[in-house]
Amino acid sequence: KNNLNIHNWDILSPNEIDIIINNAANAQLNWKTLKLENKLRLIDDVASILKERTKELSIIMADEMGKPLSQGNSEIDKCVWLCDYYNKNAINILSDKNIETEYLKSYVSFQPIGLVLGIMPWNFPYWQVIRFALPALIVGNGILLKHASNVQGCANAIEACFLEAGFPNNIFKNLQIPSY
Repeated sequence: KNNLNIHNWDILSPNEIDIIINNAANAQLNWKTLKLENKLRLIDDVASILKERTKELSIIMADEMGKPLSQGNSEIDKCVWLCDYYNKNAINILSDKNIETEYLKSYVSFQPIGLVLGIMPWNFPYWQVIRFALPALIVGNGILLKHASNVQGCANAIEACFLEAGFPNNIFKNLQIPSY
């Protein structure tokens, strides 16, 4: 019997998970006060890192879930495109919107809600995470990621990209926990 083991990941203990959640909650309290322009600069840096590491990230995808390299490259390109989209549109998207009601002044305002848990599938391991994480981070939320067990290398690579881009420690955390 041939058993190919690409990599092993340690599963977090309940105590380690509690520490991560508490650290992320504390980081989010500061993150939500950061000016939008500063958050968008960090998103721009994430785009640059993704673009620079396209080959490496695509190889991880190919190893972990069998996606052909050309499709992996396209998935990373799509993530870079989304970073650029939010850089160009976030200020308009997040601006208060006046609405007509029976009151003197009514409007819709986008505010952070705290920590957001994303439970992600394996089939688009970067795209699914980026499309959920970017808008949540931009508005001021913190991210906890529970990615599919078979793409933990991708999940850890995404977290590393955010850290390298200059995001605060604990504002984007991958939880290495199994799916029960």
